[in-house]
Amino acid sequence: VERGWHVDLYLLCGYEELLPERRQLIRDILPDSVGLEVWDDAMPYYYSKGNAVKPKEGQSLDVASHGLSRQHRYVVRDKLLQYDFFACFEDDMRITADHVLNFLEMSAGIERVRLKAEQSVDGLVHVEGESHRDPSTRGKSMDKAEVGNDIVDDAISAEFLKRVIPGFLRVEVLGEDNTYLGKQKLNKPKYSAEVPIDADGAKMDPTYCCKEE
Repeated sequence: VERGWHVDLYLLCGYEELLPERRQLIRDILPDSVGLEVWDDAMPYYYSKGNAVKPKEGQSLDVASHGLSRQHRYVVRDKLLQYDFFACFEDDMRITADHVLNFLEMSAGIERVRLKAEQSVDGLVHVEGESHRDPSTRGKSMDKAEVGNDIVDDAISAEFLKRVIPGFLRVEVLGEDNTYLGKQKLNKPKYSAEVPIDADGAKMDPTYCCKEE
């Protein structure tokens, strides 16, 4: 909002009703310019199949709690032409304007690379120091792909880049004492040191996810 963006919040609830007092708590936290729309009882239903392909005669529908995370698709479909950007996430995830900007910047960078590949003689975009490894030395695919999983610096075609979009890594911030996890194994993680920022390689910038304001 501080960047001049128009932001609205669509809340999908798995329970039957968002109580008025709880809705007011949310409304009070949000800036006045942010719209709020609530979908109560958004949990879908399904037939518990078991080993059968079709539901049995007289079988009743069950609540599909595992499908709640997919219901955002209907909101996106209905509001597709009303917004420039959608961010869908669970209520315990922190998404900031920096995340959105990072996504947009990465998307623009991928588009520039795609255009570069289209304009090149061979229809490919190449990285500096391309290895040109002998195919016989490559690792074999573990997921039935046509190429091995060890390819990191091969040339990429414009057609392939059309299917590339930026992604996010969910990071769990445990806190310094991790007391809320009690006696669980994660209470003493094996790697407890802070992840250093790789300024040169730019493989991951934790300031987008872990920096507290």
